[in-house]
Amino acid sequence: MSEKNNEVEFLVMGVDVSKDTLDVCIVPDFERMQVSNDAEGHVLIIEKVRKLGVKLIVLEATGGYEMALVLVLSEKELPVTVINPRRIRKFADAIGITAKTDAIDAKVIAEFGRMVRPEIRSLPPADIRLFSQLVARRRQLQEMHGMEQNRLACSIGEVRCTLEKHLRFLERGLEKIEKQINDEIKRTPLWKQKSDNLDAVKGVGPVLVSTFLAELPELGTLNKKQIAALVGVAPYNVYQARDGYIYILGLTDAQANEVMKVIGREDFITPDKYGSPYTRWRNREEIDTMIGAWTQSRTKQEIYDEMALRDVPCSPVLDVEEVWNDEDLIQRGMIAEIDQPGIGKVKVLNSPIKLPSPVGPIKPAPLLGQHNQEIYETLLGLTPNETYELKEASVI
Repeated sequence: MSEKNNEVEFLVMGVDVSKDTLDVCIVPDFERMQVSNDAEGHVLIIEKVRKLGVKLIVLEATGGYEMALVLVLSEKELPVTVINPRRIRKFADAIGITAKTDAIDAKVIAEFGRMVRPEIRSLPPADIRLFSQLVARRRQLQEMHGMEQNRLACSIGEVRCTLEKHLRFLERGLEKIEKQINDEIKRTPLWKQKSDNLDAVKGVGPVLVSTFLAELPELGTLNKKQIAALVGVAPYNVYQARDGYIYILGLTDAQANEVMKVIGREDFITPDKYGSPYTRWRNREEIDTMIGAWTQSRTKQEIYDEMALRDVPCSPVLDVEEVWNDEDLIQRGMIAEIDQPGIGKVKVLNSPIKLPSPVGPIKPAPLLGQHNQEIYETLLGLTPNETYELKEASVI
């Protein structure tokens, strides 16, 4: 069979996902359909895929609305992959498509799949997904318990009674979920072996063991460099603002959650997408896309004010002019002003190292030829007469 015929037979389904509907386009024939985003609609898509022999199903990540369909397709062992929206938009711009209707989006997603052939990424097995949710739920219960414990310290009367009752409820929930986590570890021989190995490490307790098993299932199958590459921080990037760039870091769970709240995407704060540093790192491209879309419409100062109000580490990226005129840098002595012969007063960077005794004043740059005579006499050993003769002969 010819390569051309092989290309024609490679059918790709692009699915544009919304909360209630799924818009579908199949290329190269551009067959379209729209179904509901529920069990009935998912069945219709599966039937269409099997009937036509679709080789690849491409979905755009939409903050979780795609997950139900992805789970169903994965369970049926159908070739599905989820793509960052930013990659789809860049692809659309590259081929000259700028409209933003649902029908065109589905077509663009399908064309992206046909031309790029993205790698099919299977979901973690059901037992790992369940275990991850149990560990994430334990973290949520612990956070709630801590908050209620803090409120208890300054409460009286009926309020104190309700807090004590809720704390006992949370403690029972924690005991129950701890038992479920331990039972899951014991039930799976591989997890039990990993658990025993981790538990033998000094300073590693049961909570950290279960967290490693849930959030780093690759542990034991990759080398230390590969594991280190998986464990990153998200959100953590430099994002484009309306007037430049700004750095944002969500280091802790609380800070990361505040970032999503600020940009109006609390719907994304779910255990499977955003519940832990590992899941956030796995979804960092989608997270960066959402944050970037929000920052582009605001100035650096507006972004900084909103993030700082919620204790999120954030810093504008200064251009050269902003650095020279930054009051904080000037007051800390990082920027110095000197008299430069032939120019006048200029600003220069001072030494960032602060020592007990002053390093000394910054000197202006030497003028062209300012130290020539010193070089002739001290390094070359020329007498004034010899120097004069060489100048007259235009040697120096």
